[in-house]
Amino acid sequence: LNEICEFFHLKEIPEHARLWTEGDYGDSMLVVLEGDFNLNKTIKGKNVVMRTATPGDLVGAISILGGDNQRTSTLESLSPAKVLFVDIAGLDRLYKVKPKLATQMYFNIVCFLSNRLEQETRTLYEDQGK
Repeated sequence: LNEICEFFHLKEIPEHARLWTEGDYGDSMLVVLEGDFNLNKTIKGKNVVMRTATPGDLVGAISILGGDNQRTSTLESLSPAKVLFVDIAGLDRLYKVKPKLATQMYFNIVCFLSNRLEQETRTLYEDQGK
């Protein structure tokens, strides 16, 4: 973690803070180091908690890896938290200075997203079977 912190921003987040809103422009993701966050989405006019992010989770990766940089959910802290903000500019700097480390980081992000997709697909099929 220390090796990549120089490229990104370590921040402390207070309880009940909204970090971004669904539909916002997003040029960063975060790694949850401490604390918990709800990811909410508006569905048919209602606020729905999609999942709770806990330490070790990545949040916001779709907005920086996808094409339109749009946030797909609202992110709010449930408790005081510590996060590492990973932005596009920092990823570019990391790739220029430490390409092997950057490649490993991209690989880890893809693996995390792949696992999340698999979990969500499994949940969807289980819900349809009820």
